[in-house]
Amino acid sequence: SATVIATQPVELLKINRKMIKRLQWLYPPTAHRFFFNLMTLICEKLENLSECFSEIKVLDDSTGLYNKDNLLKILDSEISRSRRYRINLSLCLMRFDFEGAGGPAPDIFTKERILRSIGEAFSIQVRKCDTLGRFDHQTFALLMPQTSTAEAQLFCDRLKQLLAGICKQIDGVQVTLSVGLTDFVSGTDESASDMLARATNLSHHAKDA
Repeated sequence: SATVIATQPVELLKINRKMIKRLQWLYPPTAHRFFFNLMTLICEKLENLSECFSEIKVLDDSTGLYNKDNLLKILDSEISRSRRYRINLSLCLMRFDFEGAGGPAPDIFTKERILRSIGEAFSIQVRKCDTLGRFDHQTFALLMPQTSTAEAQLFCDRLKQLLAGICKQIDGVQVTLSVGLTDFVSGTDESASDMLARATNLSHHAKDA
């Protein structure tokens, strides 16, 4: 469909069900070509519409947390604010690993269900000024403005205790949490990528430990 403004007199061809049936009966080759062109146009419009929605979408479909794209935008904004006003900014990456407790590893649907429960529980605990998002398929990221690493560490410890309580309610699945906690280094030109790389490296070391 389209909105068209004619600049000169034109003849309007109305396409309805009756017209399409008549075309199919009288001119099958033309009807075949018509349907092919119509489906091509519809598919292109749906594809463009899907791309538009994916660009404006800010939440992860499974957990309801901020998705990665929006999370990175917020991180860039918080870094700029921290650099300008010389205030603390902490970033915590939380990676969840799943193992079957004496049985097979949990499937993707079980993992998503568990992550959704964890995300809901963690969302209640974070402050309004904090940002909790899903960084990848099994990693959450938590941005904590005006928070030192010492303060952030205390809060992460609380989340670990909360996770332990959640895991007690999960039968047959063992969930382990690896935390990478870092802060913005004021007076430098480091970027969001620098902070994320440092936090990722720390989370890997935490897992190895």
